[in-house]
Amino acid sequence: MQERTPLSGPELDRALRLHDSYRFSKPGGQRANLSYRDLSGSDLKGRDLSGADFTGAFLVGCNFEDANLAGAILFASDLTKANLRNAKLLRADLRGAMLRGADLTGADLYDADLREGRIVSWQRGGELEHLEVTAKATAAAANSDEPRRGPPPSGQTDFSDAVMRNVRLVRADLRQANLIGADLGGADLSGADLRGANLMGAVLTEAVMEQTHFVGANLKNTLDEKPAGLLVEDLEDSLYVLIEKHEQWVGSQGRKGTQLDLSGFDLRTAPPLSGADLATLKASDSIFYGLDLSGIGLQEAQLDRADLRSCNLRGADLRGISLKGAQLKNADLRDCRLGPLVVTETHTIVSRLDNAVFRGADLRGADLRRAVMRQTDFTDANLTGAQFERADLADARLEDAIGVI
Repeated sequence: MQERTPLSGPELDRALRLHDSYRFSKPGGQRANLSYRDLSGSDLKGRDLSGADFTGAFLVGCNFEDANLAGAILFASDLTKANLRNAKLLRADLRGAMLRGADLTGADLYDADLREGRIVSWQRGGELEHLEVTAKATAAAANSDEPRRGPPPSGQTDFSDAVMRNVRLVRADLRQANLIGADLGGADLSGADLRGANLMGAVLTEAVMEQTHFVGANLKNTLDEKPAGLLVEDLEDSLYVLIEKHEQWVGSQGRKGTQLDLSGFDLRTAPPLSGADLATLKASDSIFYGLDLSGIGLQEAQLDRADLRSCNLRGADLRGISLKGAQLKNADLRDCRLGPLVVTETHTIVSRLDNAVFRGADLRGADLRRAVMRQTDFTDANLTGAQFERADLADARLEDAIGVI
C-alpha cells in the first residue's frame, strides 16, 4: 500500500519557489515533485506548474483555475471536485486520474493522455502488484471513518459528472475513459480517441466532433443538438399564448383557459421562462437542460423524470412539485422553495423528490421542509443552510454532500 503524506504550507511554498527557478533555469532550481503528497484544498490559481510531478497525489478540491499544467504528470492522481477552469493541460499525463465532479470549463487538454492507468510495483519473482493509494490521517480527514482513496482499481480515468463545457480535448487520448454524465457542451473533441469510452448520459450539445473516434463507445442517452423530444415549434400555438391560457386556467380554477402540458418536449429552444408563473404545469419526461428558470413559479407542477441538469432555478417557487426521478445535476437551486404547498387549512401538498438526482447541485438556503426524498441522490451537493425539518430522507444518498447537519 502506498500512502500519501500531508504537505505543509511552508513545504508547498518552497516547492513552488524552486519550481519557478527551475523553469527559468536559475541556479538551485528544482522541478516540483509532489508525488504521493496530500495537497487537498490547496489554492494554486494561476500558478505555472508546467512539468510538475503529481503522480498519485491527493488534489481533491484544489483550485487550479487558470493554472499552467502543460506536460504535468498527474498519473493516478485524485482531482475529485477540483477547479480546473481555463487550466492549460496540454500534453498532461492524466492516465488513471479521478476527476469526478471536477470543473474543467474552458480547460485546454490538447494532446493530453487520458487512458487507463494504475500504480503498480515489481514483486519478487517478477510479478506486478497493483498498489492501493490512501491518505494518511490529517486534520481535514480526522472526521472520516474510512481512509481517503485514490482512483478506482479499474484504472480508468474518471470524468463522471465532471463539468467540461468548452473544454479543448483536441487529439486527447480518452480510450476506455469514464465520462458518465459529464457535461461536454461546446467541447472541442476534434481528433480525440474515445474508443471504448463510457459516455452514457453525457451532454454533447454543440460539441465539435470532427474525426473523433467513437468505436465501441457507450453513447446511450447522450444529449446533443438532435431533438430529444417534441419541439416547441410544433405546438398548436406560440408558447407565450399557451402560457397565457394556462394562467387563465389556474386563476379561474379550471373554468377558463387550458392547462399547459409540455410532457415529452425538448424545451432547450423555448423562449425565456425565468419568472414565469407555471403552477400545475405538466412537463414529465421533458428536457430543460441549461435553461434559466430563476424565479419561476412551478407550484404543484409535475416534472417527473425531467432533465433539469445545469438549470438556474435560483429563488424558484417549487412548493408541492413532483420531481420523482428527475435529473438536477449541477443545477443552481439556491434559496428555492421546495417545502409544502398549503392549499386549504386541511389540505397540504408536499414536494415529491423520490429518486431525483441532485449530484453537484447548489441547494444553499433551500427550503426542503416536509419534502419526500426517498432514495434521492445528494452526492457532492451543497446543502449549507438548507431546511430539512420533517423531511423524509429514507435511503437518501448524502455521501460527500456539503453542509449536511
